[in-house]
Amino acid sequence: MIKEGVLEKIDFPILGVIPGVESFASRCASTCTISGPATWTSWRRSWCSRRPWAKSKIAVLATDNPNGESVIAYLNGTLAKRNLKLAAAPKYVIGPKIDWAPAIKAFQTAQPDVVILLGPPFATAGFIKEAKTAGLTSSLYGLSYTDHRLATKLAGNQLVRGVAIAQVFPNPANRVVPLIKEFRDNFEKYGKVQGVPSHFNLEGYIAGKIIVEAIRKSKDSSAAGVARAWICSRTTTWAATWWISPPPSTPARRSSTCRSSAGRAS
Repeated sequence: MIKEGVLEKIDFPILGVIPGVESFASRCASTCTISGPATWTSWRRSWCSRRPWAKSKIAVLATDNPNGESVIAYLNGTLAKRNLKLAAAPKYVIGPKIDWAPAIKAFQTAQPDVVILLGPPFATAGFIKEAKTAGLTSSLYGLSYTDHRLATKLAGNQLVRGVAIAQVFPNPANRVVPLIKEFRDNFEKYGKVQGVPSHFNLEGYIAGKIIVEAIRKSKDSSAAGVARAWICSRTTTWAATWWISPPPSTPARRSSTCRSSAGRAS
């Protein structure tokens, strides 16, 4: 979509449920909203919280696309403030069969303390298996959309032991959180899957809830109405349940249009 300029042409809202990056959000600033993890929350949590452990050699496994380029630029900029730089940043092409040997060799040469994993669940799970099998000793930190169930199924309990995931959503099993209780009640009533739902189920539920709430607030189910409600929601209480991350070029502030819309909807 990015290469073909699709994002610049659309006039309907896009709701994403993974951390957004500038390569995506800046191309549809008026129509794109990211729910769930705030744009860079997963990145900050994946390594900044480990600073007491003096992890200074940080590397990233990046996708070979604009998303990966944005991530590398962000991490290099953040590390530069601490007089650090990425120890390694090999990239891979997302596909049904991925050759992990070049990336693993790059990490074995650089010997980073930490490797942050970027990519879809099947890719990160596959890398965990191949990297651990190859004897890579660096700590592996996955983002919130790293699927621990898939990684365990693919790599096995022994190989996934010690892999960290920067999950910014609450535990779907924790019914103490009001939103989780509501989600679990609806999941058990309408869902066809038995057992504890995954974080991906929760993200999808929140995405749907955001759309419904946007329509309710704006009283306008058109694309423009939903988009207007999303922009307004970034500082309203209903959206405070989960952070709605604005695109980098869109300030998160309530305009006079938002105030009047909120007034009509209340």
